[in-house]
Parts: sequence; C-alpha cells; structure tokens
Amino acid sequence: MARHNAVWWRKLVKEVSRGGALKAVAERHGVQAGTLRWWRTEFNRRGREGSVEQAKFLPVVVASVRAKGLEPLGADEGAVDVVVELGAARISLRGGVTAAHVEAIVRGLGGRC
Repeated sequence: MARHNAVWWRKLVKEVSRGGALKAVAERHGVQAGTLRWWRTEFNRRGREGSVEQAKFLPVVVASVRAKGLEPLGADEGAVDVVVELGAARISLRGGVTAAHVEAIVRGLGGRC
C-alpha cells in the first residue's frame, strides 16, 4: 500500500468537506474510510491548535547592539540569537545563524504528519 503525505490527505478531506460522502471518497482513492476520517479529525485539531501551514511570521527588526553600546562580552562578529516557535515546538539558535538554518528548521517542523 502506498504511503501518502499530509498534502495528499488534505485534498481528500477538502473533497469530503465540499459535500463528498466520506466512504465514497475513500473508496474512489483506494483508502480506508477510517483513515480518511482520522485525517479529517487531525486537520481539524491542527486548525484549533495552529498548524505550521497557518503560522504567521512577524516582521523582524535587526538592530546593531554595538551601535547602542550593548555588545555582550565575548560576542562573535555576526552572532545572533534566534527563537523559532511553532505550536508547542520552541527552538533557540545562537551564533552565526543564517537564513538557510532557520528555513531548514521551519521546513523540518512543517514536515511532520
């Protein structure tokens, strides 16, 4: 049996939400009705808790701590502190963090299904 990702299941759940009979949709796509029902419940739960797909990114302002005389002792050139919070997950990064690091973490958290 082929495994499907959350994006694929979301399409089936949308089909059901548009008026398709859950059992008929499941049969047409060759999956168990109970599994489709579970995914519908899971997407509803994620919607209530806030999912990665619904994550809202706030603007970031980067201010030079050196210009304000606030440089911490032993700070490395280009070192930053980044905190990423998505749902119950919270990740703190320190040091030479790049946009690629943050992107990989956010994608990794969003890849759960």
